[in-house]
Amino acid sequence: MVQLMDCLFGMAMISSLVWLMVEAFAPPSLSAIARENRGYEICEIDDCSTMGLRHEDMRVIDDHVHSTLQGHETAGDRGVLKPGDILLGRCRLSPVPALNPFESWTHAAIYAGDGTIVVAGNPATGVVERPLESWMYPEMTWVCYVRVEGPDESIREKVVEFARDRSGQPYDVNWLSKQLDGDSWYCSELIWAAYHHASEGDIDLVARPDLFGVSPDEIYAHEATFEIGGHYEKRPDTIFSLGAKISLLCILFCAGALWPHGVV
Repeated sequence: MVQLMDCLFGMAMISSLVWLMVEAFAPPSLSAIARENRGYEICEIDDCSTMGLRHEDMRVIDDHVHSTLQGHETAGDRGVLKPGDILLGRCRLSPVPALNPFESWTHAAIYAGDGTIVVAGNPATGVVERPLESWMYPEMTWVCYVRVEGPDESIREKVVEFARDRSGQPYDVNWLSKQLDGDSWYCSELIWAAYHHASEGDIDLVARPDLFGVSPDEIYAHEATFEIGGHYEKRPDTIFSLGAKISLLCILFCAGALWPHGVV
């Protein structure tokens, strides 16, 4: 029995170390690789990665779509984005747990058109409408643009209208639940409710089984969403990835201190 307990304890410790290493040092999985290369090309320009979308609205030269960086901003952001599109980002030292350490989206916003977004940012600001530039470099350094398949222009307009009508409402700190008709919102809850209302329930951007709230990771992984671009300068640490790195350092330090040393 003692040997079995020791074995189980050792397996638990090894599993914890593997999880910590993945959370701390998982290489970012760009959407062109992670989502079956659904019409993208990656261009390396000025040591930054930018996603270009093969889209009829983008300029085509010699049968190739070219993306460029202008001041670390993806060229054609406003041309690629349509009202109702979703921006998913990873925020520095965010306390939001990530379901997938290889993607780790911790924040979300709705593109409202005319170079603005609607976002439920934090308890201090609640739901606000801000310039699109607030999600560009250097304010945000790891952002994916996502589109929902299916809805026509009228539904997309209703999505934006729903989000804008909630401007000024407070932030919802209860991330474990979600409300379709609440009076406070967190970022991904607002997007989920906007699409649910606009489509009369046909678009439900949550994972199944639906047990808790809705996270940015769930929206990204949903079968109805696909990437249309993004900008990826540097993936910042969340509280969890930073904590994983600190935990690994502490474990390695303690292991080195406690490791038996031979006598010379």
